[in-house]
Amino acid sequence: MGGAPRVVASAMSGDEPRSWWEGLIVAGTYEVRLGSQGRLVIPAELRAELAAEEGTVYVASVDDTGALVLRSPEHALRELQRRWADAEAGSPVDELIAERRREAAAE
Repeated sequence: MGGAPRVVASAMSGDEPRSWWEGLIVAGTYEVRLGSQGRLVIPAELRAELAAEEGTVYVASVDDTGALVLRSPEHALRELQRRWADAEAGSPVDELIAERRREAAAE
């Protein structure tokens, strides 16, 4: 599925968009709102797609771009296992030392 994202019309009601992104929604993305008590409200369509029900647990993290990422515990575990496997290919200490040397050389 390469190429530009497919844009579909918003399913939100009202005459005027309440926000700049409300008029257009990229297929496969959903607006999730943060409530007053810090709770995220996941739209019903997305909950159905994930087969999520009340009490479903997710692991939250922030990626390198600053995006919020929600994963099931199983996906989070697989990601950690992948990172550890990648780390075994080279020593994290050696990588850190090499990075610091590159930074020092660039100064």
